[in-house]
Amino acid sequence: MAPPSTDDIDWDQYLLDYDWANNNWRNVIGDLQLVPWERVTSSTVYRIAQLHREYDDRNGTKDGQLNPVTIERLRRLNIDEITPRSQRSDRSMVDWISPRDKPRKSWTPSTPRKNAPPPVDLPPKDTGHFTIGFELELPIAVYRRGGLMADRPHPHDLRFEAERIVDDNQDPARIRREIEDEVLRVLNNDTDMVFIRRHEDEGTLLYDFRERNLQELEAGRDSLEPEAGDEEDSPPPSPSGPSVNVTQLPPNLKTSARNIADMAIQQFYDPGVTPAPGQNFDLSKSLRTATDRELRDALTTVPLSGVGTQHEVDQTRKLAWYHLQVAAFQAQRDPLHVHLPGMKERYRAFSVYAMPDTDFNNMRWEDYTDAPPVEEAENPADLYGWEMIKIASPVMDARRTQEVQQALLVIIRVVRQHFRIHKDVAAIPATTQINLSHTEGFTLLEAKKMLTLFALLEGNLARLNRRFRCESAYSHVCGDVKTISNLGALSAADPAAENFDPLDILPRPPYADRVRLLDEMDEYFPAEYLLRGDPDVAEKVFYTSVWLYEDISALCAAATAALRVRRTALVAKLRGEQHTHREERGKEEEFIAEKFGYWFDVVDAERGVFEFRGCSGTLDHHHVLAWATIGGCIVELARADAATYRNALTRIMRGDESILDILQVDKGSQDWYRARMGDDGYFHPSDDGPVSWNDPFWPPMP
Repeated sequence: MAPPSTDDIDWDQYLLDYDWANNNWRNVIGDLQLVPWERVTSSTVYRIAQLHREYDDRNGTKDGQLNPVTIERLRRLNIDEITPRSQRSDRSMVDWISPRDKPRKSWTPSTPRKNAPPPVDLPPKDTGHFTIGFELELPIAVYRRGGLMADRPHPHDLRFEAERIVDDNQDPARIRREIEDEVLRVLNNDTDMVFIRRHEDEGTLLYDFRERNLQELEAGRDSLEPEAGDEEDSPPPSPSGPSVNVTQLPPNLKTSARNIADMAIQQFYDPGVTPAPGQNFDLSKSLRTATDRELRDALTTVPLSGVGTQHEVDQTRKLAWYHLQVAAFQAQRDPLHVHLPGMKERYRAFSVYAMPDTDFNNMRWEDYTDAPPVEEAENPADLYGWEMIKIASPVMDARRTQEVQQALLVIIRVVRQHFRIHKDVAAIPATTQINLSHTEGFTLLEAKKMLTLFALLEGNLARLNRRFRCESAYSHVCGDVKTISNLGALSAADPAAENFDPLDILPRPPYADRVRLLDEMDEYFPAEYLLRGDPDVAEKVFYTSVWLYEDISALCAAATAALRVRRTALVAKLRGEQHTHREERGKEEEFIAEKFGYWFDVVDAERGVFEFRGCSGTLDHHHVLAWATIGGCIVELARADAATYRNALTRIMRGDESILDILQVDKGSQDWYRARMGDDGYFHPSDDGPVSWNDPFWPPMP
């Protein structure tokens, strides 16, 4: 390959015409060094580099020698040199200006490699499984404004109304507690699942201290009652106050403490336990939802006899308090939950809590048909006291498909039967969230593949949900990762601007690491996508940056919304470096392994979870299941091998196939969505259209 001597040569055509498939580029490396790369388009540079890699893969000729084409490709993809188009000076002149009599080459995605070596049979990647969870946000009309003497806005609807809220001058915390208690009572009574409340101090150091102590108490009973002959003084951890020196308590006091705890437990109603003959308890109290105050009150009502000194009385009651706490902690486990050591208490059961920051003031009469005269109220929010209630499932085994589906169906049926829950409208920012994880955690590579795949699919996924969900007004609920994330915002910013990237979000690996990481990107990501047509510099920066991270925590921080008031449509809660954190076994882990006969590593403190937030609030279980199916297919593809993943991305970029086919979504879910796609290309539920004010709530299920 001798370089031509004429200046009017078409270098793109010249380089592409050479038979790179059958010639080693090393034999013409001197000629490649003489190529005027400023006269070659980026798409040609990438194509030649790809042909060179294919030759090396096919012939096993990788030797670490630097390729002039690869160096030029890396220079053009170097994110540190990328600036807004108005300031670009390092791109090829041909990329900027095309002669009018010579149309630019159109971009064609590459096809999967045909001459690649056959795959090697590898042992199974892991023995774990996916976990799933769902979160339903319910906008509930709790009470009528004006008090009980005011007219009912919907007199025909006799579902729950908080009659103890007698006027509008009530403490908001009391109103939230009223509806939380009622939802908990109904779901615990009408289902065989375990529903608990969320602790108000969750997320604080005090909560973490209490949580860990309860886990130790549940798993480490030997510390409460050590075996005879145990000479070591090992008092149990105490959530409050001094520890009990169990080894110094005589057997009769230990027995008294256990009996006191059992008598206190009997004061609580447990929907799963049949009361003994003559047993009386308060039906309004459940061990599942009991507060610390209620537990202490129950304990103080139990008489203590046969105990001598005041010190022995104090120690006995302290030990009884430990037993009572453990009993309440155990009662807050749902049979469906996956046993992950160190997980939050409410992730072990279905939890119910209010979302006090929800704004209902955007509701307007023009959003409804059959609206009453405006003088009756300025907007619908003035007629009711509204609260957004969230029902969050525990972490469940995704393989138990039928049980998960049945749990979802039962919950939806019960809440629609008992509560007035507003239908989905743009003015009420309710979300149906699907949480997906894996018991083996996620690697850095899988996290990169997941964020890349989701970013490519964002526009398509938006069409599978209500159109208003992709409007800028919804960026506080489910904004685009490529737009509102830290990395997305920086990708579109001017790096020459003052105070650019003050938090060091963008990755800056050394040159040698950059080369290695971009080679990894080339293996999974068809990078010619970045060079097609009129390339978007922000997209180049975003996708290239994703693959330059060397730490999971840093990558997920970059994918987090830049502003605290916003949320991305995909929230990645992962921590770690090359793999999400795994802790060594402690007492609870050993207890779980022994009791349940199996073990897998803890994912990490954040559970290593991907939250899908694109779906609007819905109480149609078919809709929830279809959306969960799509999320599951996305996570599975992100864990696929390089060839499968790259091929799927190429098909997505072509844009001539349905993403539901590419993701291998089952036919039932595909048919459900296709039957509800409107002429505008967006999802429209079967009851879509203006909501009638005469009937704005989800009706009871048949």
